[in-house]
Amino acid sequence: MDLIFLLSIGFILVGFAAVILAKSRIEKQQGSTSLKVWWIVGTTVWGVISITLIPWLFNRGL
Repeated sequence: MDLIFLLSIGFILVGFAAVILAKSRIEKQQGSTSLKVWWIVGTTVWGVISITLIPWLFNRGL
């Protein structure tokens, strides 16, 4: 397999785990509003990058 493919899949999986971990910590601590805003911003950036990586990988020919 291609190294870029593995890095992309790793980025998506690690990012998904980080989003879940951050969400559970926010719910447990009843986080402040600014913490929730940063969680939303981070999740949005991760999602956009992940969504961009998938078509790019297929256009490369995997």
